[in-house]
Amino acid sequence: MMTVEAKLSNNMASVQSLTLDERYLVAGSRDRNVRIYEFTDASDSEKLITDNSNVVTLHPPHYDAVTCLNLYNSKLFSACNKTLKQWNMTTQNPTILQTNDSAHQTTITGLTVVDQPPFLISSCKNGYMKCWDIESLSLTATVNARHSISCLATNNNLVFTGSSDKSIKLWSVNHS
Repeated sequence: MMTVEAKLSNNMASVQSLTLDERYLVAGSRDRNVRIYEFTDASDSEKLITDNSNVVTLHPPHYDAVTCLNLYNSKLFSACNKTLKQWNMTTQNPTILQTNDSAHQTTITGLTVVDQPPFLISSCKNGYMKCWDIESLSLTATVNARHSISCLATNNNLVFTGSSDKSIKLWSVNHS
């Protein structure tokens, strides 16, 4: 089973989204902030909670609760309501690279990255998925799922959407 190894208490409101890679754990919360926890020693979870010097809060914050996050290589993508942000993770204090305040018409519910070639996929409550160029954050495609999308995942060959119609749909990815 599972046991609690550590508790991170740096958030001022409920945590809405998480993403991680081998170096960072990133948390998005209802207080509009994105916080980055750097793993100083991946084998020692205690160091995450005892040393607050490794916690960075990104600025500027979002305008509302951070609904989803995705780390991909040296970039972090975050979403709040209809807004999509791209952050540069190569510096000590990550900086914002791009902001799209009208990425979707309703709340963004999922973010995932597909490799080969890499592109970002976002989903929203009104049933649309959008594909974005990973570098420029320019829109490359829009797909109508016909039902509200609650969540999104990928294994690089398929995209999976959980919907309000009580289904999970599998979408093939065209890598051309």
